[in-house]
Amino acid sequence: MVNSMFKEAKLLSKEGDKEIKISPLDNYKHAKKAHFMAISKDEVNIACKFYPILFIKDKEDVVVPVALLGIKENENLFVNKPGDWDVDKYIPALIRAYPFSVTISQAENSEEKSMSIVYDSEYEGLNKKDGQRIFDDEGNPNDYGNQIIKFVQDAYGGIEMTKGMTRLVAEENLLKTVDVNIEKSEQKYKITGLMQIDTEKLNNLSDESLLKLTKSGAINLIYAHLISLSNFDALAKKIK
Repeated sequence: MVNSMFKEAKLLSKEGDKEIKISPLDNYKHAKKAHFMAISKDEVNIACKFYPILFIKDKEDVVVPVALLGIKENENLFVNKPGDWDVDKYIPALIRAYPFSVTISQAENSEEKSMSIVYDSEYEGLNKKDGQRIFDDEGNPNDYGNQIIKFVQDAYGGIEMTKGMTRLVAEENLLKTVDVNIEKSEQKYKITGLMQIDTEKLNNLSDESLLKLTKSGAINLIYAHLISLSNFDALAKKIK
């Protein structure tokens, strides 16, 4: 997902990057190969208006919700050649966080995880005349740097929190594997490796399980996913 946007990830360090300057994003060329992107519980209510939301397993075998942005691998249908995103369409936070991302580490014999900020050292907006420093002369984040760090941490922290909800969904055995088949102008497309909610199992949940999903907020994630499935027709229309 995120890896498709980065050419060369480098750990952000106040020692080595004190003089670094960052220009704000003015296009989304970095996301042209992102045919799906992870979204958090805080994004699903708006993302479900524009994209099909399904589920995949990440590299740690944990289920995450993703906004489906394309039909073919390495093709984002919502970014045009100049790098403009479709007007009035929601842009996932992880895409807006570029050129920054995080690396998550976990100490041995500990459940606590820590985030470190990384950035794409090949980002075209690095060290330009219109760029802004993110560290002060002492090597501490300045106001602009703190804003960036908070946004990136919140974006990726939201994904981590959402994984807690999807664990509950998986524990209730509510997910089923699906193949998405789309046909347009006699061309057939198939997307594999996705999961969606099994509505029959959802409708037969016990009161106890339903209460657990409701209190955790996972039920909102489920309903947003189900609403979003109507967006497949709109996605198919974007195929050229």
